[in-house]
Amino acid sequence: MRHDELILLRSQLTEALQGDDSMELACIAGLLARLEPEAPELEVAFDTLRARPPELSAAAEEALLRVEEADEDDEPEETWSALSALDEVFAAATFLGGAAPLRPIAEAAARVIRAFPEPWRAHADAATALLGDQPPAVGDPSSIFWRAVEASRWELPSDPVSERLTAQLRFVAGLGVSLGDWGSENPLRAAAAGPLRAEPPWTPIHRGEGWTLALTRDDDGAPAVVCSDGAATATVNGEPVLARAAYGGALFMAKAGSWVVTHGGVTSSFELNA
Repeated sequence: MRHDELILLRSQLTEALQGDDSMELACIAGLLARLEPEAPELEVAFDTLRARPPELSAAAEEALLRVEEADEDDEPEETWSALSALDEVFAAATFLGGAAPLRPIAEAAARVIRAFPEPWRAHADAATALLGDQPPAVGDPSSIFWRAVEASRWELPSDPVSERLTAQLRFVAGLGVSLGDWGSENPLRAAAAGPLRAEPPWTPIHRGEGWTLALTRDDDGAPAVVCSDGAATATVNGEPVLARAAYGGALFMAKAGSWVVTHGGVTSSFELNA
């Protein structure tokens, strides 16, 4: 399947390079860059687009409008097309290094999807597969709304009621977790004696075969993200986060932002709010 996609995208890119539609060229190049970042055709595409850049913001706003206008009576092909259009714009923006300004649009799309999950529920499995097999690159805002699509399979109350969901359920649903709220609902226990350290709170974020990613606290009681893989790496809003060994894995100081943790060939994404 991946091989077939590469062949198709390369063929489409060759055709787009011969045309004059900058947005189409950028979208195809962005999708190809996700699958094969070192593809030689991408350098030609980048130089071409630098000479005639597409209107990324306008395209993203138009794609967002399609998401906002979706209805539960729409056919799955229509709602998938709306998601794909938005995804393609973010892929293009990431390829061109202009994704950061479009992050609010991805967040707006995610809010719509969470508030009205019915039109998107048919695509929950596809979103899970995409995030697992072809995860957007670091800094690509599309992961924000794809996680909302993935979470549409669950019946969840919409904001502001969802703010009262437990931290663990919010992670499962792909919703952002407030570090302040999490701290208040997970107080540290007082140790029975001075030398005995209190057991830290432990809220799983993601789990897989042989690994766990969780929100916990360090020895000083500060919120931290820990991965059972000691070789794990992490970024927040695209910036690397330093790790240290703890709990038999890698521990990162928790900070608000869009997290991407890479461990053993697996990429886990989630949100932490202030």
